[in-house]
Amino acid sequence: MMLTTSITPKAKDHPLCRFRAKGINYLKTENNCFRMFILFTPQTANKALPEVRRLFSNILMYKKQAVALQEHVEMIIQSGRQFEQFVKKKQELNAAVSSYYKAIEQLEASGVVIKDVEQGLLDFPSKRFDEEVWLCWKVGENEIKFWHAKDEGFTGRKPLESTGTIEP
Repeated sequence: MMLTTSITPKAKDHPLCRFRAKGINYLKTENNCFRMFILFTPQTANKALPEVRRLFSNILMYKKQAVALQEHVEMIIQSGRQFEQFVKKKQELNAAVSSYYKAIEQLEASGVVIKDVEQGLLDFPSKRFDEEVWLCWKVGENEIKFWHAKDEGFTGRKPLESTGTIEP
């Protein structure tokens, strides 16, 4: 995962360290990078939207590549071509699928949860009074304007108060 940080070189080399990048707190282990859990407010979710949009755009790009390569692999199979062509294209497909899942992992490491890639539905964990809720956003919306309970989906969306907050 490519992140620019402001941590010291000594801490960066440690196998388990905490750092902040693009306003997001991360915990880094030797092989993985995880976002430290936080709850979003409408304001912090809106502040994160430009990066969320960029990361989600990457997901859609990698998905499109994987689908095109899968179609090409199927065409090679149906045409009866040599194994070499099939194996090379299948390896490209494997790399594209891997990139797709890594892009999903990268976005979800920011704390955002993808609910539906096809529809572009994403949720941000939040709290309304003492209740855990989701702030919800759909690709194409300019800002976070809705929330829903944990057991509700897109159809259960409710508008945020006119103040843009969900807390008392």
